[in-house]
Amino acid sequence: MGNGQGSPTAVRGGRELRDLGEGTPGGEHRIVRVFMVVGVLVAVLYMLLFAAVPQAAAFGSARASAAVCGALACLFAGVALRPRAFSLARTMQLAVVACGVGAGAVAVLSGQGLSLIALAFLPLLLCAAATLISPRVTVALALLHSAFLLLLASAELHGLVGPVREPAEVLSLLAGHAGLLLAGSTIGLLMRRSIDATLARVKRREERFAGLLAVAADWYWETDAQLRFTHLSEQASGGSGLALDQRLGKAPWEIEDFGLDADGMDSHRADLESRIPFNDLLLRRRSPEGSLRWLAVSGRPRFDTRGVFVGYWGVCSTPTSPRWRCSAPGRRRS
Repeated sequence: MGNGQGSPTAVRGGRELRDLGEGTPGGEHRIVRVFMVVGVLVAVLYMLLFAAVPQAAAFGSARASAAVCGALACLFAGVALRPRAFSLARTMQLAVVACGVGAGAVAVLSGQGLSLIALAFLPLLLCAAATLISPRVTVALALLHSAFLLLLASAELHGLVGPVREPAEVLSLLAGHAGLLLAGSTIGLLMRRSIDATLARVKRREERFAGLLAVAADWYWETDAQLRFTHLSEQASGGSGLALDQRLGKAPWEIEDFGLDADGMDSHRADLESRIPFNDLLLRRRSPEGSLRWLAVSGRPRFDTRGVFVGYWGVCSTPTSPRWRCSAPGRRRS
């Protein structure tokens, strides 16, 4: 029968490469929600700090600082409740801008200026965002934050924000923030470059796979965990003998004229439900012109990174040897 046990590791590895190259919207939405929930917690923590310990804004307004933190928490909560409204890249841009504006406002309103620890969050956010957003946007955000730090340092030297500090102290704080910003943006840009190179290699590998597939098979197919066809790719339209709308969203036993008799379909269904790989399952179909058409189908079960079954994928070709065409439908070539 030619039933070989496929390698789950190889199958899972291929699945991981496809997920990396194509992305999974559902996963992005979960990341957006988690990221925004963390933002809400941090903003609420600072809001409670200014509300419970007014001395945290001894040189400014604790109430105004708490209000800014509350506004940030509301903004993040709104995005967390509607994660599908924003892409992951857009969410990161929003987070960097919102945190930059919020932290800058709190630094001025609280009178802490450059000594506000929350200002150090922005380089961390920028490092994470740089892996997703355009490098130009990353550089622009870094330059904007640098300009704000310079303005804040100048304001402190002139006594416009908080107490008048010694130039050496202001320069020390400014150098610390500048170092964090430079490190965060540089690491983020390097990570982005590495990810782009990896995705390019994955794309080239997929193109080579598609080219080899075009030589080795007439069409390619996939099913979901319920064994319903979710993807079909034919080298020539109509090469499989069935129209796409006859197959997509249906399991093999739900498709009229699939090409197997009752016993063959029962055996094939049992193999699929047992997650058994199969090789060269012979199908017999009639073309639109009425002539018989033989197809040889092979498939392997697919598993996600946790080992959970997610469906089958496989290929189909047209056998050319007359002896195969004399075989009964459902028989596998040895």
